[in-house]
Amino acid sequence: MVKKRLLILDIETTGLRVGEGHRMTELACIEMIDGILTGNKYHQYINPERELEESAQRMTGLTWSFLKQYPTFGQIVKDFLDFIGEDQLVIHNAPFDMGFINYQLAIEQYPKIEKTRAIDTLPMARAKFPGKGNSLDALCERFSISLDTRDYHGALIDVQLLARVYTELTGGIQRKLKIVVDSSGAAGVLKPKPANFPVRHFITKDVEDHQAFLEVNLAKHKW
Repeated sequence: MVKKRLLILDIETTGLRVGEGHRMTELACIEMIDGILTGNKYHQYINPERELEESAQRMTGLTWSFLKQYPTFGQIVKDFLDFIGEDQLVIHNAPFDMGFINYQLAIEQYPKIEKTRAIDTLPMARAKFPGKGNSLDALCERFSISLDTRDYHGALIDVQLLARVYTELTGGIQRKLKIVVDSSGAAGVLKPKPANFPVRHFITKDVEDHQAFLEVNLAKHKW
């Protein structure tokens, strides 16, 4: 029997508009097989080779001075592609994330990831809860998923939350989602958060502004 492998994916960026040359600052994927998280993860901070917008710094706590110590996307792209293979990607608002990923893949002269590989939880949530707020935060509140440990807006935290949201949206069994953090340093596995990580408290207004922008501009994004 063939097992179904999914990768729950999220990114953080220097700004909202990929057309203005903004780039990724953080990339995270966690593996789910047959509806169960395996503990296998890929997580990487990325040197965007440019400054971050002030709003992005407030939301994520990341700065370019912090990110300069990490590799560029060109230096990690092969590891990332090897990790995701040909499997499907579960993303909340897929056009946004895929737009940035494909933009940077093109810069490095790699083929783009086809949109058919993305399972977008935003339209899934809209269909299930029409007329209601369907940001990741709103869905976590609706499904009683705690945000207590979310001090900042980060890709690794958000993929863990999204995995639980996706399970709820698809009628899965939430108790199967055992998140295992492996900091052994093995290839493609979560790296521990550096001691000098500039943690800042999660700012609700920034997230609301971010979500409002995405709602208005969703139709404008190109895959």
